[in-house]
Amino acid sequence: MRSSRRWRAFEFAAAERDHLFRLAGELPPEPESPGAEIRPGFLRLLRTLDDTMPVSIHDGRLDMVAYNAAAAELFGQLSATGRFRRNIVYQCFTAVAVTEVLGEDGVEELARVSTAELRSALSRPR
Repeated sequence: MRSSRRWRAFEFAAAERDHLFRLAGELPPEPESPGAEIRPGFLRLLRTLDDTMPVSIHDGRLDMVAYNAAAAELFGQLSATGRFRRNIVYQCFTAVAVTEVLGEDGVEELARVSTAELRSALSRPR
């Protein structure tokens, strides 16, 4: 019953499918993880911009899947452990070097933009 292939045949939207599970007294299935394959051209671009500007590549949940040396300097070395450690929005609010590098005005702008991106990502269909 939890197979996503079975539910696709009904063409339910995610909210409709989740509602049906709740009506049946079940928890809805966890969303599938977005793909994290990075094209070679993007990886070359990251390396090219190492000394110029921080650049990171995110998946559909705004988790960083790749970043260059300048981004590592800004956010610190990211670990894959912890629920939100690789999430760009989380990093915007918790990374110590962000305030040092961007200043107060830059941090406010980054917080505004990253929060808007998070809202946009959460509003996309699964």
